[in-house]
Amino acid sequence: MTNHWREAPKGRQGTSSRGWPMLAALGLALASPTAWPAAPPANPAVLTAASADLDAKATELVQRLVLDRAASLARAQRKADEREQDLLDQLERKDRQLRRSLAAAQAGSTQMAQLRTELAGVTAERERLVTELTGRDRAFQAELAEYRRLVAELANSPNPERRAALERYADGDRSGAFATLKELTRIEEAAGEKAVKLRAAARHREQAALAADMKDRADPGVTTLTVLEEWEAAAERDPAHFETWIYLTRLRQEAGRTQPALESAQRARAAATTDRERAWAASDLGNIQQAAGDLAGARTSYAESLQIRQRRAADNPSSEVAQRDVSLSLKELADVQQAAGDLAGARASCIESLRISQRLAADNPSSTEARRDVSVSLSMLGNLQQAAGDLAGAHASYTESHQILQRLAADKPSSAQARRDLSVSLMKIGDVQQAAGDLSGARAHYAECLQIDRRLASDDPGSAWAQSAVSVSLERLGDVQQVAGDLAGARASYIESLQIRQRLVADNPSSAEAQRAVSVSLDRLGEVQQTAGDLAAARTSYAESLQIRQRLAADNPSSAEANRDISVSLNNIGNMQRIAGDLAGARASYAESLQIRQRLAADNPSSAEARRDVSFSLENLGDVQQAAGDLAGARASYAESLQIRQRLAADNPSSAKARRDVAASLNKLGNVQLASADFAGARASYTESFQIRQRLATDNPSSAEARREVVASLVKLALVPGSSVRWKDAYQAIQAMKNDGVLAPSDQQLLTTLKKMADAEK
Repeated sequence: MTNHWREAPKGRQGTSSRGWPMLAALGLALASPTAWPAAPPANPAVLTAASADLDAKATELVQRLVLDRAASLARAQRKADEREQDLLDQLERKDRQLRRSLAAAQAGSTQMAQLRTELAGVTAERERLVTELTGRDRAFQAELAEYRRLVAELANSPNPERRAALERYADGDRSGAFATLKELTRIEEAAGEKAVKLRAAARHREQAALAADMKDRADPGVTTLTVLEEWEAAAERDPAHFETWIYLTRLRQEAGRTQPALESAQRARAAATTDRERAWAASDLGNIQQAAGDLAGARTSYAESLQIRQRRAADNPSSEVAQRDVSLSLKELADVQQAAGDLAGARASCIESLRISQRLAADNPSSTEARRDVSVSLSMLGNLQQAAGDLAGAHASYTESHQILQRLAADKPSSAQARRDLSVSLMKIGDVQQAAGDLSGARAHYAECLQIDRRLASDDPGSAWAQSAVSVSLERLGDVQQVAGDLAGARASYIESLQIRQRLVADNPSSAEAQRAVSVSLDRLGEVQQTAGDLAAARTSYAESLQIRQRLAADNPSSAEANRDISVSLNNIGNMQRIAGDLAGARASYAESLQIRQRLAADNPSSAEARRDVSFSLENLGDVQQAAGDLAGARASYAESLQIRQRLAADNPSSAKARRDVAASLNKLGNVQLASADFAGARASYTESFQIRQRLATDNPSSAEARREVVASLVKLALVPGSSVRWKDAYQAIQAMKNDGVLAPSDQQLLTTLKKMADAEK
């Protein structure tokens, strides 16, 4: 099984510091609240206090809407435990029932008085529950307070039709009320005055809040684009509003519109008026630049954000928020440094971030957020250690992170967030176990991860995130099943993952991320079909994946990721053509993939990954040239690939992956030299490859993959006439792997073959 193109959908890395900070406004829950200012202490006035200019009827209406929103937001963001959520739902239903009865009761009757008393009791109990929730979660409190402010503005509108529409919304006719509000906004804009435009922008922001609420409730026909349209209308009418551009940046990226997202990020930067806003805008711009493949630009933006935050932290040394912001910027910087191949720089940034998080956690040991931040930094350090080939170090970092998360989950057993974090940490440990050849351990961790994700999805069946998490866990389980030779199990896991992702696309067709996830599942399915010999099915899966990616790239031509995905699909198609004997077709597919990758590398010369991709395309081209008998062409392609990899290894000597790539290129070059009867050249290439692999295995004795590649090099050397390496050397190396319990089932046949060769040699 080829691992060069292993891909997983973005967004699953729950411990990543990158992503969308929670905007404490408008009820639009886009992501983690980690990068936002702390909310003020819990205040019941968030729920009940009315502005001085609101009359009693409007105050009651706002109170109803806020309590309703609190229940739906708690459900969408999993802020309440199961008992609390059940009670919130029951009280909401009881509230609606009592209001219907009041509407039918005779004015002044005893029944009406009784109903009003009962309704007051229900309202008081709802307020008590929501006050408890806001007291536990500052971001939830801030978001609810801002929702209340915006709805109060709408309730205070001088236009009676707006208040009537808002009452209809509260009574359950959300779609009809929303349509009325949109139409009223359109009519009000006809005046064309700037003041009217500003008021209209505020109305669109209010409507964006309602659209987000409808999206959270999974109301039919409400998607990412529905919310995006409201924010775009607000931006058109009030271009100086900072948060509008922040929302637009993130929603456009979610919809797969990278170039417009970049433009929004630049507009947010221009609209920023405070240092915190400027740092925030620079961070968002870096996220979009990195997604677009502009690593140099992203690094500059992250560095700018970091400098601002370090200055703020120096000016406010006692501020935990300011210190934490610095830690978040360091994580972002580490992320782009790793993407550019600067593992040493990334590690330094990550460790500095970790130390800040540890210091904050030590100063505030009761803080869940501070301890979680430490676990995130440890997980990121594990990623860097694994990239450098230090599997033992990565395992230790992931385990320490997992232990912190276990304690947090034990402290809050009803917390969905804590269980999600546990699932992610289990997956990380499984990944490093699989890399070390511990397939049973990896499978056990992936299975436990899947169990957690299934429970979360069952608890919240309307959550797209929860369903997506299940699909990723199934994908990981399929990966280890495939490596272990359980092709039927892998196929079943991949199909279930694909079906979940296809449903998510059907629910939100405007999500580019959801569509990309389907294409990744199709690649996985095609791979296991190819391994099982079902080539026709594999071709169909790869072709369908390519079609999706071509549509995404056409919709978002500036996205480096979308274009790279096409190159991956072209390589998969080329592989199938080569297997089928269509060498001309394979050569054309590989050449097209190479052209895309060369263009991406030229556009982003600081990206180590982009240059590495070019080396793989050259290697594929060399393979088909060699198969067609063009040994000179193959040798040239392999030599060019080797040169790229040698430069990458020189630039990043701590990277085990870079050195492993050099060894693979030397083997390819040795193959064509052997086919050309250049035995001395082949022996030299194979020997140099063997020496690199031997050092990698010595540096990382827990890596089954490193040991297997040593065996492969010994086999190559045994094939060369005049070599001092014998078949028994290769056999003894693979037998040692079996004795140590790290031999994959799929390699059992190789063990048998090498034993026969060694016996015959005697």
